[in-house]
This record gives sequence, C-alpha cells and structure tokens, in this order.
Amino acid sequence: MKQAIEILKNIFFPTFIKENINLKSVSLDWEKLVQAFLSYSENPDLLTNEISKLPVNNTQHILSDLPDIYDSFIDELAEDYVLGNHSNLANDLLKTNSLFKEKVSFYNLMKGAITKMGRERIIEDLKADELISDHDIEIAFKKKDREELESKFKEWDKELEEEKNGQEEVKVVNLWQKYAKYAVAASIALLVG
Repeated sequence: MKQAIEILKNIFFPTFIKENINLKSVSLDWEKLVQAFLSYSENPDLLTNEISKLPVNNTQHILSDLPDIYDSFIDELAEDYVLGNHSNLANDLLKTNSLFKEKVSFYNLMKGAITKMGRERIIEDLKADELISDHDIEIAFKKKDREELESKFKEWDKELEEEKNGQEEVKVVNLWQKYAKYAVAASIALLVG
C-alpha cells in the first residue's frame, strides 16, 4: 500500500504545486484515496467523492482528467510490479483488474524485448568471432537430418529384403507403400539439402 500511496502522491504532486499546496501540510487519507482509485472501474462515484475532498481550488479539472489519472496510476503500479516490487495489493489487482493485467503483460513483453536487444548489443560489442554462425548451425542440422534419413533408408531396405525372402507373393499395395516411403524421404532430402 505504501508504494501505491507514493505513486498517487507523485501523480497529484504537480497539481498541488500549481496551487501552492504543500503535501506535508495536507492531511488526506491517502489509503482511502488509493482504495477509491482501485475501485474506480466498478464504482467511479466513490473516487469522485474522494477527489472532491482534495484541498484544491478546482476539482473539476481533476475530475475531467480522471480516466487519464486512473490509467497513469494503474500503469505505474504495473511497471512497479514488473520491476519486482510485488505486494499483496498488486497480486490482488493481477487477479481482478483487467487493465492492470494488460499493463503487466505489456511491461513483461517490453522487459523481454529490451533484454533480447541488450544481449544482441553485448554480442555485437564483444565482436565475438568464436560464436557459431547461423550458417554453420544450418549446415549441422542438414548433416544430422541426412544421417537420420540414411539410417531410415537402411532400415527400410532390410524390411523389404525380409518381406521378399519371407513371401513369394508381394502385394502391389504393400509394394506401393514401401516405395512411397522412399519417395517421401527423397522429397524431404531434396527440400532439406
């Protein structure tokens, strides 16, 4: 709750400065204001009542910007959560507030993208020539695929020999199935290599 109160104070700080109000001299129930913000999507009247209690000359200006202020508040809480400042309040919001969930997902995505870009930049800065290139990895995969395909061909050859030795009549359908395996394998080999 402390972090949520600090975020809310920071949001209202410019308004209080503009109206020459000292935050320390103002006696507000910040916890009640935070709770009103948290329930804004379900009960906007509660927040409207709390805003009207603020010691500012023009609460109408704040009320008109309330959706943006609420969005900023949730945004700050989500960013704080992704940065590792987990609290019971944030955990509850994650379960109940869809905007908070959306913001947390966005910041997690951004964190992952920044981390990936940072790793790429480090690799570039190191000029690591000993890293395996994508081309070398591709060649290794093709070689492994060819070896596996070659072993499959050998297995199929053994199966064909066993069937020819074991049966005098080879059904045409069975023969087509066996040769279809070769055709599929050959077409894969052509695609891979």
